[in-house]
Amino acid sequence: IINPQSPKSSQDKPVWEKTEILKAEKKTKVKGYLDYLTLTSRMIHLYPFDQYGEIFVYKMIFAQGRGPDLSINNPFAAHKKDKKKGYTSIKINKDRQLWRDYNSLFALSINGDLKPPLNLFQAAELEDKGLITNSIFYSAMCGGLASDQAKLFLWRLDILPLPLHLYRNQDFINVLNDAIRFAEDLDFKLTLYTENILRGLFTITSEKALKEAVNKILPVYNTSTLYWSELEIPFKELILACDGSEETDLIAYIHWQETCYSIQNKCKADVEKSIIGLSRGPKAIAKAYNTSYKEKK
Repeated sequence: IINPQSPKSSQDKPVWEKTEILKAEKKTKVKGYLDYLTLTSRMIHLYPFDQYGEIFVYKMIFAQGRGPDLSINNPFAAHKKDKKKGYTSIKINKDRQLWRDYNSLFALSINGDLKPPLNLFQAAELEDKGLITNSIFYSAMCGGLASDQAKLFLWRLDILPLPLHLYRNQDFINVLNDAIRFAEDLDFKLTLYTENILRGLFTITSEKALKEAVNKILPVYNTSTLYWSELEIPFKELILACDGSEETDLIAYIHWQETCYSIQNKCKADVEKSIIGLSRGPKAIAKAYNTSYKEKK
């Protein structure tokens, strides 16, 4: 990773200060941090001519510029170790909010498989040395693109609490990991409950056909999306409520569990209200309550 505090070389300049003619490179070799920040991925060649003492452009050509230096990890991105590719940037998931990957994105772990963004690491170092105060909570702006090759799905941006004084506190890290796992378990049970209700609405005897019918109508109720959207603010409140002490963090975690149960029950109630008026609705709800959540695990 390029360190912005590393000594500058005479060749490390932003693109607008360079005097040499820019050329496309088959393999980009970055000359420093400033060069890295101003890489020109596209170039335009202008063809001018002089007429009556004035310069006009009669033609222009777009060309490929300098690509990324694959040997350098983006210093503003979080990275995860891949057994074959080494460290690769953590991708944005179009079906998953950013806060659900809080520990992975900010690498709040002593696990060597994760690397934090360099600016986050430097902020934590400044806090450790007392150069910036630890009496307030900072925030981190996190964003990225969800894509598959050239297909772009969405651009996502979020501002998340960043307690630098808990950056390396393993107990705090464990609380957040446990909180996400607990919420995911309730989400699994909520989805299974919704599926069981929908199964009760059909009279299809074929298990394969029944499963296909349920999968088609399941997105209409969208319980999982609603559940997670309701938990975003409580999760940020959980972070702010923790201070690294066992007692305080436990109280915050118990409150988080209660919130997850409350939102899960709200989502279940919404599903029940939407089908209670159907002829098979009451029976489907009753059957779903009596179905074990472990049935499909």
